[in-house]
Amino acid sequence: MRFWLFLFVTFSISMPGLAEDSDQHVAFVEKVQPLLKKYCNRCHNDKKTAGKVDIAKFTEATQILANRKDWLKILEKLEDEEMPPEEPLPTFDERRFLIEWIDDEINDIDWSKVKNAGHVATARLSRQEYANTMRDLLGVDLNPARELGDDAQGASGFNNDRDNLFLEPAILEKYIKAAQQSIDQLITLRDSPLKLHLETEEMFMTERNSLPKEFGYVLDRGQMTLWDSIKFPSSGYYRFRVKAWSTAGPTGARLRINDEVQGDIQVPSTEPEMYDLITFVEKGTHQVAWNIQQGDFIVSVPNQETEDRSSQSEPEGKVKHKYSSEPVPPMNQWSNIVTKRAMENHPRMDRIDGENQQVTRLREALNTHFYNVQRPIEWLRLHGPKGNRSELQRFKGYVSERTVMLEDSKQSLAGALDISLEDLNYQIKEQNEAVLADNKIILDSVAHVKAPEPQKQRAGNVAMDFVQIEGPISLGPVSETPLVFIAAPGENKSATMAATEILSVFASRAFRRPVVEQELAAYVALFERGYTDVETFKNALRIPLTAILVSPNFLFKVEGNSEQQGEFKLNDYQLATRLSYFLWMTMPDNELFGLASQGELSTPGVLRAQVRRMLQDSRSAMFTENFIKQWLEISAIGKTIGPDPKKFPEFDAVVQEAAITEPVLYFDHLVRENKSLLKLLHSNETFLNKALAEFYGLKGVEHQQFQLVTLNDPNRGGLLGMSSVLTATSLPLRTSPVIRGKWVLETLLGDELPPPPPDAGTLPDNAGDVKGKTLREQFEQHRNDVACRSCHQRIDPIGFGLENFDAIGRFRLTQGDRPIDNSGELPDGRKFSGASELKQILLGEKDRFARNLSERMLSFALGRQLKYFDEGPLRHLTGTLLENDFSPQLWIEEIVLSYPFRNQNNQTTAEQEAPVGNQ
Repeated sequence: MRFWLFLFVTFSISMPGLAEDSDQHVAFVEKVQPLLKKYCNRCHNDKKTAGKVDIAKFTEATQILANRKDWLKILEKLEDEEMPPEEPLPTFDERRFLIEWIDDEINDIDWSKVKNAGHVATARLSRQEYANTMRDLLGVDLNPARELGDDAQGASGFNNDRDNLFLEPAILEKYIKAAQQSIDQLITLRDSPLKLHLETEEMFMTERNSLPKEFGYVLDRGQMTLWDSIKFPSSGYYRFRVKAWSTAGPTGARLRINDEVQGDIQVPSTEPEMYDLITFVEKGTHQVAWNIQQGDFIVSVPNQETEDRSSQSEPEGKVKHKYSSEPVPPMNQWSNIVTKRAMENHPRMDRIDGENQQVTRLREALNTHFYNVQRPIEWLRLHGPKGNRSELQRFKGYVSERTVMLEDSKQSLAGALDISLEDLNYQIKEQNEAVLADNKIILDSVAHVKAPEPQKQRAGNVAMDFVQIEGPISLGPVSETPLVFIAAPGENKSATMAATEILSVFASRAFRRPVVEQELAAYVALFERGYTDVETFKNALRIPLTAILVSPNFLFKVEGNSEQQGEFKLNDYQLATRLSYFLWMTMPDNELFGLASQGELSTPGVLRAQVRRMLQDSRSAMFTENFIKQWLEISAIGKTIGPDPKKFPEFDAVVQEAAITEPVLYFDHLVRENKSLLKLLHSNETFLNKALAEFYGLKGVEHQQFQLVTLNDPNRGGLLGMSSVLTATSLPLRTSPVIRGKWVLETLLGDELPPPPPDAGTLPDNAGDVKGKTLREQFEQHRNDVACRSCHQRIDPIGFGLENFDAIGRFRLTQGDRPIDNSGELPDGRKFSGASELKQILLGEKDRFARNLSERMLSFALGRQLKYFDEGPLRHLTGTLLENDFSPQLWIEEIVLSYPFRNQNNQTTAEQEAPVGNQ
């Protein structure tokens, strides 16, 4: 027995094909299997798997250790004499023989000598990893993963499970599109972003062509459409910024592009304010429209009756304007007149001999800005210095705002021409002296005009001054220095040399290891096919850059190569990648790359220092958030689980978001500050904002920003006092002691409970609402059912200990007109009352909590379900927590230094497939 076990541990795990010891096989077949068939197989076979265990499938001795999880259950049931449950029963000697044989096979092992990295599939980047990596690779946040579906949880319980991250052809098409759009956006964002400032009078119209009323155009709930379609230079996110106000009461507007709803702006204020709406727009020309959300829309236009107007009405309905020698046309024609005059009168810069494409583009952009400034000047010309003061002030503001953009455009053109701004202004003046002088006269004549006191207009209207469109934009900070276009052709550098430099650095960063010469040559060749002259330099780089972004070397986390067979140690670049996607969920940074290039990262001391550095970096928030949300199973709140909004209107979107954020921030705080993870079970502090504090009935939190708060209520601290956990473990209409009790046993302590029998009864959704009976009293009737009693003895006491919290996590003392009984007694006789005493009992289960937490985190770090050969590292990690007051940073260091984290096995066998269990 001992000799066979030694051979199995030493050789069989690393050489799965090794023949088993014949004596051991004989012992199993002749002594063990007959007892199993006699007493166990009748309830545990391929048709009837009581407790989800099929004993009949085990036909060889080597299957025992490989399926250690199942055999631990069998051993426990035999020792407790719970199995078999009915006659025929084994004799005392038969039971003792089975117990000793099983215990010897699965427990009498020196786990420190079991070395197996386990097989980790070559997986694509998860949706979150892809988005983060693209952001850090390009230096801008373009959200390229928007069309990728969410990743499902794998066998490990996490969505980074590598066996689950395969690549289907349909998904590959989305990656190609995302890569093309990202490079397109990057070039446009850096070089020629769209910046439009559109006045309302040139944007909107009524379908019925109604004439202006006393206070402007009043439109019904019909559509108001931009006066012209908008050409978007590239696919990407665009910001629509609106200056608007409500005439009375909250109102708003809805943005549509090509008749598809993009989003809403809420306009609650009667004072003019700026409102932003960001949405993704495909490259091309699109119709942009606004719909009324509430009430009627108002678009300000010149009033026919003005407070200071010094003009005379003529019989034809025209107005003789003192400021102009020409009769003023009817006001419903003013917009067309302004457009025509602005096109004729705006300053412009003529073509420069020999100008290149860049100068042409910048010169044409400058002329467009001149036109944009000229439009409000023409409006001022029509109104005259004694026109409507509100309108004069509005158009003066347009001139000022657009002049800022005009000056920026001048700076760009002067730089491209390599001349000073003073020289450029001189050239412009030489070409436009009369026009500029005329514009100055108009602006000087209205310089003294001040805005009147704002007038209240009728309720239910929205006034919109202007709309600005800008993009494509980054959804996050933009890198101060370019990360992609790091070189350009010049006097001492050819286009091919510059492209080679760009592609070499970009491919190395994208592949997370040095690009090889053959790969680089192929990408440079793609560039050369599309390059014609310096003006096409960036366009010629689009195809090779896109090719890099759809390469398997980028989309997959590649470890090893075809020449490596069996188990091998990760090289420093592969280790840097595994480490960065564990703690940051993104690509390695320059420091990790640098250490990898020097071969120093794999040194234990260096690796520990990097773990500590990375945990203090803001990017580690992605790690803590993803782990805690998936471990606690709270991500689904508001999606597939959650309270009934009619019964619990208090749990609105603001409270829901705050409730989910609370455990995320607290876990992140414990990790960063290296505080004991036992505080997850009980603590006197948490993170709250004003909304969540008020929801909990706590005072002293005045801001919506989260802050660390000291708690005085012993029931509230720790995970079991958090609304997100209590809501996720409830039903839509009421609490569920069963779900809560099961959650504590499985999620916190790592127990695996069998599913309820098919004939198990259920309580109605309104249980607990019956007058004169609490939920517990109705539950007692249910659990007296013989089919339900055995399981509920473990589950229910824990769940009822949390019954002071309602279905959304608010504390209560009564249910209906009856006081809540929060007492509980565990199967071992321990008694408690309420959440506070329950948490003290859980603190006494440190071993189980440490074991479960280690199993969950190691599985998350490796991206796979744990197997029986992970028992050694698992025990070491559990001991690390227990011996170091549950220090998270040392524990995470040990995970990174563990054998399975630093090694890989590119082969898998049946023995490796059996998952580990809690032992």
